[in-house]
Amino acid sequence: MEHGETTSTRVALGALIYVVDVLLLTSIGGLGIVASPVMLPLVYVAMRLNPTNGFRIAGIIIGGLTGAEAGWGVAYVVLGYDSAAMLLVGAVTGLAAAIALSLVGRRAHPAASV
Repeated sequence: MEHGETTSTRVALGALIYVVDVLLLTSIGGLGIVASPVMLPLVYVAMRLNPTNGFRIAGIIIGGLTGAEAGWGVAYVVLGYDSAAMLLVGAVTGLAAAIALSLVGRRAHPAASV
């Protein structure tokens, strides 16, 4: 595979991960909550494969929302639906995920410099 083909494959794969995650986040029925433990690491992979500013920013936003949904889901099971703490847990986990992704997303993937 030539460099251009590799780059376009990485961009397509990263975009597919982001689109699937956004669809899961906006789905009705809780698919995003169930899939968030899988999707959050995939967002990280997409950011590492495509270290451009656009992919970093999208990954931080999408990953933060995915982390918030995962935290909200755990709090929902543990604390119950009527708990105000459930919203706080979701907000804190979303912020933590966004911060973590912003820190690790700065390092470029070794293949990106080829």
